[in-house]
Amino acid sequence: PVPTSGERKPIKSILKPYNGVNISSLNLVSTSKLSPPHTYSSLATMLESVAQQLAGEDRNSRMDAYTTLSGTIKAHDNVPDIRALKEKMGLLQQFMKRDLAAKTSTGSLDTPLVINDLILLSSFLHKTAIADLFNNEFSAYLVDHAIKTFEDPAMSKDIAKHLMFIIAQQSFSTKVMNIERVGRLIHALHEIENFVKGKSIVIGRLNIYRNLIRKSRPCMLANTDWVEDLFGDILSSVKDTRTHAIELGLEAALVLGTESRASRAVMEIFQRERQDEQSVTKYGEHFAKRMQTMVHKKQEGGSASVPQIWSVVVLFLRCRPRQFEQWAFMNVWLKVIQECFNCSDQQTKLEANLAWNRLVFAIRPDEKTSPNIISILSRPLLEQLKRKGKATGKARKATLNSICVLLYYSLWPNSTQTQLDQYWDNYVLQIVGNTLTSHNSLQTPESARQDRIDACLILKGLFDSTTPRLWKDTRAMDFSTTDSNMDASELPALDSKWLRKSALRVFTLMNPLLEQLYWDLTEEGTAITSLWDTYITSIAAPAVKEVKVANETMACVACIFNFLYRTWHTGPKNLQSLPALNGSGLEKFLSSFTNIILSAIDKLGVLPFTEKLLSIGNQDTFVVISTPSHRPRNSRGEIQCPLHHLFILLTNICPGLEYGEKFTSMVRRILTPFINARPSSRSQMELIKELLQLLPVDGEFNEPCKLIWQVLADLATRATDTRDDNSNGNLRNIDQPLGVDYRNALEILEVCIHRSPRILLPGWRSLYEALVNSATLDAGDGGRAIAIIEPLARSFTARFFKGAAAGSDYSLAYCRMIVSKANYPKDRQALDGARRRLWGAATGGMKPSNFDPYNELYICLQGCLERSYASFKKDQALEYSDVLSATTGLLGRCPAVMLYSVYLKLQNGIACWILDKDSKFSAGNAYSQAITSLWMTVCNQIPNMRHNHGHSAILSNLEPIILAGLESSHGAIVNEAVRLWNATFADCTEGLEYPPKVRVVLLRLRLIADLQLPFFQETVESEASEEHRQRLTFPETQNDSATFFEPRFGSILGKQPITRLDSSMDQKSEGQIPIRGVSPLLGVNKRSREETPEVGFRNAKKRIPTPKLRHDDSQIQFEAIDSSPIIDERLESQLLTDRQKEVKERQKIEAAMFPDLRSSPRTKGTPSTPELPSHRSTSKTRSIASPTIARKTTPTLILQAEEDDFVNSSPTPTRANTSEPPSSPPEAITKKQIASYDDESDIPSSPPE
Repeated sequence: PVPTSGERKPIKSILKPYNGVNISSLNLVSTSKLSPPHTYSSLATMLESVAQQLAGEDRNSRMDAYTTLSGTIKAHDNVPDIRALKEKMGLLQQFMKRDLAAKTSTGSLDTPLVINDLILLSSFLHKTAIADLFNNEFSAYLVDHAIKTFEDPAMSKDIAKHLMFIIAQQSFSTKVMNIERVGRLIHALHEIENFVKGKSIVIGRLNIYRNLIRKSRPCMLANTDWVEDLFGDILSSVKDTRTHAIELGLEAALVLGTESRASRAVMEIFQRERQDEQSVTKYGEHFAKRMQTMVHKKQEGGSASVPQIWSVVVLFLRCRPRQFEQWAFMNVWLKVIQECFNCSDQQTKLEANLAWNRLVFAIRPDEKTSPNIISILSRPLLEQLKRKGKATGKARKATLNSICVLLYYSLWPNSTQTQLDQYWDNYVLQIVGNTLTSHNSLQTPESARQDRIDACLILKGLFDSTTPRLWKDTRAMDFSTTDSNMDASELPALDSKWLRKSALRVFTLMNPLLEQLYWDLTEEGTAITSLWDTYITSIAAPAVKEVKVANETMACVACIFNFLYRTWHTGPKNLQSLPALNGSGLEKFLSSFTNIILSAIDKLGVLPFTEKLLSIGNQDTFVVISTPSHRPRNSRGEIQCPLHHLFILLTNICPGLEYGEKFTSMVRRILTPFINARPSSRSQMELIKELLQLLPVDGEFNEPCKLIWQVLADLATRATDTRDDNSNGNLRNIDQPLGVDYRNALEILEVCIHRSPRILLPGWRSLYEALVNSATLDAGDGGRAIAIIEPLARSFTARFFKGAAAGSDYSLAYCRMIVSKANYPKDRQALDGARRRLWGAATGGMKPSNFDPYNELYICLQGCLERSYASFKKDQALEYSDVLSATTGLLGRCPAVMLYSVYLKLQNGIACWILDKDSKFSAGNAYSQAITSLWMTVCNQIPNMRHNHGHSAILSNLEPIILAGLESSHGAIVNEAVRLWNATFADCTEGLEYPPKVRVVLLRLRLIADLQLPFFQETVESEASEEHRQRLTFPETQNDSATFFEPRFGSILGKQPITRLDSSMDQKSEGQIPIRGVSPLLGVNKRSREETPEVGFRNAKKRIPTPKLRHDDSQIQFEAIDSSPIIDERLESQLLTDRQKEVKERQKIEAAMFPDLRSSPRTKGTPSTPELPSHRSTSKTRSIASPTIARKTTPTLILQAEEDDFVNSSPTPTRANTSEPPSSPPEAITKKQIASYDDESDIPSSPPE
C-alpha cells in the first residue's frame, strides 16, 4: 500500500546538513567571540554563552552578545524557550541595567553599547511573554532612567530616540506607571524640545503620549501638559508630524473627550491670550486662522488635514450636554468647516463629511438639543444634495454616508416618541422628502431615479424591524475616507408602534416615492418594492398579538387607500412617474396596483380590511372611525370596511385604462384572499352577496362592473361546486334553511339579468349550471325546479314582461338557458320531499293542485316567444333557434299528465312562430330546423291528449295552436297540421264543436286537403261558395317547403283542384261530409321517382288509418341510410316480419293492461319508444314521426341530452291502428339545416330520487 503523507520523507532536504554542536571543540571560557546562533543546539545553550560574554569585561563581546540575542528574539515569531529565558532573566536584567550607564574611558556614555542594550530591551518588550518576566524594580529603574535622560540637557539624541521607542512600547503595571512617575515623564517630554529637536523626537513624544493614553489614562487626566504639545504639533507644517498628531488627537479625544479635565484643559488652552505682531488674540482664534490658511494649501495634504484637526477639537467638547453649542468659538469653528465643504479639493470635501460625522457624534442630538443646532446639523448635507450636477460618485456617497450618520445618532434605539417625531420631521422629512424626492426640472431622469432609489434605501433601513443589527455608540469613528462608509442597512430600526402610529408622517414620504417609482412595483427586488414590503411588515408586527384591530392599524390602511384612490382616479397615462426601466403600460399599471394591495393583505391579514371603521372624508381622503358612534366632522361618506371601499373604487372607471382580462385577473387576485379566509361555502356566498350589493344600482353595468360581476360569478361558482363537509344531512339546516342559500346565490344571476339585459355575461352560465347541479344533488329535480328555475324565471318575468320595463330589450340567451335546464319531478311526493329539504317543515309557498312546479317559467317562455317574433331580426337567427329548441326540449321532458296544461300556457307563444303571419322567415335558415322540431313535437303530442281530455275540449282550448298550424304561411307546416287534425279528430264519436275561425279555415283547406271532418255541419251557403273560395297560396316554392319536413308521408295538400276518383264513394253519410281523394303532393322531395299513393274514402265514424304504402316498389326506391341506434316504429314496421309485428303488438297491449308498472299511466294505444338524448335528434330515424312517448312523471336525467343544445324531435304519434305503414318512406333531414352549439352544452344534473 502507498504510505501516508505523514510517513513519507522528502527525497532531499532543503536545509543544510547539521550534525550537532561539537562540544569538545567549544571552549566557552577561552572563546573571545560569540559563535553564530545556528551553531548552538538550543536557546538555553546560547543564553549560557551570552551570559558569559556579558559577564566578561570585553566591550566588544558584550556588544556582540546583545546583538546576537536580540537578533535571535526578533527572528522568531514566538518565544523559542521561555523557561530558559525565565531562568536567565534576572542575570540579564543586571547586565542590561549595568550597561545603560556604561561609559567610555574618557568618562562619557558608551553610546554604541547603550544603544545595543536598548535594542535588546526593545526586542524583549516587543514580546509580551518576555516583557512579563521583567520585575517591577527593573521596570521602574528603566522608566526613571528614561526620565532622567530626557531631562539631561546633554543627552544623546540617538539614546533619547531609543528610550522613547521603549517607553512607547512598555506595558508596565500601574505600580510602576503611577501618577507621580507618569507626571514626571510627561513633564520631561513636554520640556524635551528645549534640549533636542527634530521630527523623530516629536513623533517619539506623540507615540509615548498615545501609549500612555491607552495604558495610563488616569495619569494622563491628572497631568494635562501633553494637551498643549498635541495642539502645537497638530498644526505642524511637517506632514508626518501632523499626521501622528492627528491620530493621537482623534484617539485621545474619543477616549478622554467625555472627561471634564481633558475637556477643560482644551478650552483653557483655546482661551489663552496670544501676543501677535499686531494684536492680542485668543489662542482659539489663532488656531482657527491657521486652519483657514491651511485650507488653501493643497501641497502635502495640508487642506485635507484641516477637517481632521477640526474634528479633534470638537471631540474634546463632549463632557457635558450642549458644550459645543455653548463654546465661545463655535461660530468661528463652523466657518472653518464651511470653507472645507466649499473647497475645490475633492479629498478635503470627503474629510469634511467625516468631520461632520464626528460633530454629530459629539453633539448626539436628543429632545433637548436646540432648534438652531438641529438645523445646523442638516444644513451642509442638504446643500450638498442640491449640487447634483457637480457631485461625483465619491462625493455623493460621502454625503449619503453623512446623512446615514445623522439619522443613526438622532434616531438611535430606545428614542422617545417625542424625539422620533422631532427628528423625523426635521431630518427624514427634510432630507428624503424635500430633497431626494422633490421634482427638479434640471435633473436628468437617471439622476432623479438614483435620488429616489437612495431615498428608498434610507427609509427601508429605518423601517426594517426584522433584521437584527448592533447599534454601536462610536460607529462614526470607525471609518475614514478609505474605509467602507456607513450603509443604510445599518440604520437603527424605528419602533414599529411609532411607525404605525405615525402613518400620516410616513406617507408624506411614501406617497411621492410610490408614485414616482410606480412602474417599478411590478418587479421583485426593486428599491420601492423592498421598501413597501418592509414597511408593511413593520406595521404588521404589533398587530400580531392584537385580538381587535387597533385604530393605528386602520390609520395605516386609510393612508394606503388614499394613495390607491388617487392613483386609480389619475389613471396610467397621467401618473407623474419616472420612466420605467422595462417600459410601462396597462399590464404594469394593474400589476403595481395589485402588488400594493396584496402585499398589505398578506402582511396585515384580512381582518383589518373587513372591519367597518373607515369612511371617506373631505377631499376624498379616508378617515378612521374609532367607534360606530364616533363620526368626525370631516367624514361625509358611508362608514364601510376597507374591502368595500376598495370594491367600490374598482367599479369606477379609471381614466385611460383599457378593460379586459388583465383587469379581471387583478380583481380576482384581490378578492381571492378574502374568499379563502371564509371557512365554508355558505360564508363565501355571504361575502359575495355583500360585494354584489355594492355594485351601482342605476342603469346598466359599465365596463368594470361587467368584469367585476364575472369575477364574483366565478367565485360563486367555485363556492357552489365546493361541497362542505356538513352539507349532507341536517347539519346544514341548523342555522337557516338550505333554500335561503340558493335564494342568496340566485341574486347574483338576477343582478346580471337586470343590469346586463342585452348581453349574457361570461360566468352567468357556469354559475347557473353549478346552482342547478347543486340543487339537484340536494333536492332532486323538484329542488332544481323550485329553488333555481322558477325563482329565476320569476325574476326574468318581473324585469321584462311586467311594469314599466315591459318593453326593454333583453338577450334571449337568458330565457333559453333557464328553459333548457327545466326538469320535472317524477311525482307529487318527490316535489314535497324537495320542499322539505329546501325549507324544512314549512313549505316555500302554497302547494299547487298538481305536481307541476312551474308557473313563472311558462309566463317567461311564452313572453319570450311572443316578443321575439314581434321584434324579429334576421341577425338573431341563432338566438331564435335556441329558444325554439329549448321550448321543444321542455315539451319533450314534460310528463304526459301535464302536457295539456302546459300547452294551454305556452300555445300563444308557439302559435305566433308556427303561424308566421308576417312571413318573416323562410326555409333554409338557422331556425327552420328548430321550428320543424317544435311543430313536429306539437303534432306528436296533441293527438295523445284526446283520450284524457276529449276532442271538443282540445279543439276549444287549443284552438290558437291548431289554428296557427292550419293557417300557417308555410305549406309544409299546413301539411303537418292537416295530419295533426286527422290524427286527433278523425276518430271523434261524441260530437265535435267547430269554433268559427276553425270552420272557416277548414272550409278553405277542404278544397286541397284530405281532411277528416267528423260532425262537420255545412250550410248551404258554405257548400255553394266552396267552389268560389280563394285557393291557398304559400310563400315557399315546392323545394323550399320540402326543407321544413321530410316527405315521410304523402302530402295531404294538392296542387290542382281535387277530382273525385270514385263516384260511388262520393255519397254522403248522415250528417257527414265525405273526404276527398288526394292528388300529387305539394311538398314533394327532390327525388321525383317517389309517387303519392291514392287513398280511398272511408266512413268518418270508423277509425281512419294512415294510407298504406305501396310495398311493391317502396323498398326499391329507398336510398341507403346510415345506421342509427334507435329504430322508429314506422320504419320498423317495414323491417319486421308479420310474426314479429304480432308479438310486438301483444307486448304493447300487455303493457297497457298493467299501467302501475310505470311512473305514470301510458296513453292508450301509444306505443313505447326509448327516449333518446337530444344530441341524436339529427339522425334520420329520430326525425321520422314516431309514436308519442308516454313520459314518466319525472323524466330521468339524460346526461347526453344536457350536453347538447339540440332538442329532441319528439316521436310522431301513430294512428289508432298501428298495423298500417306510413304512406311514404322516411328520409333524413338534411344535416346542413342543423346548427351545432357545442359551446352551449349543459352540464348533467343528478339522477332523480
